[in-house]
Amino acid sequence: MFKLFVVASLLVGACFTRPNPADCADGSCGDPSLPFCDVGGEVRGQENTCIAVACTPGEVETCRRDELIRCNAAGNNFDVVACERGCDPVIGCLSCTASAQCTNPSPICDDTTHACRACVADDECASRVCTNGACEEEARVVYVASGAGSAASCSQSDPCSLPTAISRAVVSTPQPLVRMLPGAYNAQLNLESVTNEPLRVVATGATMVATVGAGGPITVVKGGRLEFRSGALLGGMFCGTPSSPRSRLALRDVSIQQTGWNGVNCDFEILRADITLTGSITTGDDFTLVFDRVRMRAVARSSLIQMNGQRGKVRVTNSILEDMNFSAECSSACNNSFEMAFSTVVLDQALDAQLLGCADTNAVPGTWSASYENNIFASIGPPPPLGGNVFRGKSVNCTLRNNIMFPQPTPIAGNPAVDPQFVNVAGRDYHLMPASPARDAAVPSSANLGTDHDLEGTARPQGPRSDLGAYELAP
Repeated sequence: MFKLFVVASLLVGACFTRPNPADCADGSCGDPSLPFCDVGGEVRGQENTCIAVACTPGEVETCRRDELIRCNAAGNNFDVVACERGCDPVIGCLSCTASAQCTNPSPICDDTTHACRACVADDECASRVCTNGACEEEARVVYVASGAGSAASCSQSDPCSLPTAISRAVVSTPQPLVRMLPGAYNAQLNLESVTNEPLRVVATGATMVATVGAGGPITVVKGGRLEFRSGALLGGMFCGTPSSPRSRLALRDVSIQQTGWNGVNCDFEILRADITLTGSITTGDDFTLVFDRVRMRAVARSSLIQMNGQRGKVRVTNSILEDMNFSAECSSACNNSFEMAFSTVVLDQALDAQLLGCADTNAVPGTWSASYENNIFASIGPPPPLGGNVFRGKSVNCTLRNNIMFPQPTPIAGNPAVDPQFVNVAGRDYHLMPASPARDAAVPSSANLGTDHDLEGTARPQGPRSDLGAYELAP
């Protein structure tokens, strides 16, 4: 009897000392229904406890210091992943904590997502130059500072003068990029020789002021090719030289205040710019001028785009022109052409000189041409003279196709004379109201005047058809 009692007592004692199946102090969970050991209580708040799991595969649950707790592929347990650069309970494992851990084509560590991304601003890059989302190598850049001397090394720590940087860049192979550091520059940017490739100049934070008695801030002649980006320009410009290799000047993402510019034998392109004009834009022989995503306002009532030479071409798309006139007319067989599409032209006063039109100086067909397509022309000030029409006489050399003209008491066939319904005329906001007749009203563009974006870069169309004018209204 005594032996039986001892055995029974031992059996009862064994029942009371059996381990808790939910305890995982030893790091393991033996019950398949409680597969995950919540070591620090990060998931359920109870340390060293085995817990049941039902989750969405791949979903981040939380972090355990520098480890990621993430739902497994079956959705019935958590995987624990070591994070080299730290863990965030929302993002998961961090891809980076500093831009030094990133490389092109994604050179910047984003402060919010902690993932490497493309650069969007020049000063995000150590070289202070971002090109198409990639940071330029500092060794491929020559640096310029206002007031610097010619003997400097043109490095970022020892920048040189603008003339020195240009002269060094054009003779170097491969040709470096010129970075004008922030500041006001009185020196001219003169490019006076043939370049095998366009000379690129980035001027974020820099302002170029026309030198007194020396002309405008930029001159490109004798076959030079220049791409200038992101600076401010005060003063006129000149491009091209007769009887020499063709020159090219491209301005992008710039602010311009100037008295006007002119040139010959040149391709002049302006993309994404804000321009205040006090003079006129004059094209000479063999001069091509392209505007896209430009907002230009004339502060002198006589300002215009005027084609004075021969074989010239002007093309304007996705732009706003305020208080300007334009002319492709000529008194001989000049073969000039003016094209405008998906742009908004507004006048806030009633001077006859500022009215838009295609009147004839020479009525011979084929000597010049002007094409206006899918634009908005509107007078927002006192009623225009000449019968109150915003658009005057039409020439045999002029094509007017599907443009809103307002007011236009004398309608021109195929061009609606209706109020375009701008958002805020007084505030110079020429976006379209939702009920605007310009919405979804474009006709298929001719081969040379099509566009897939608006002034702000919004894709066209946002509806069944593109909107008229400079802005595409997103639904």
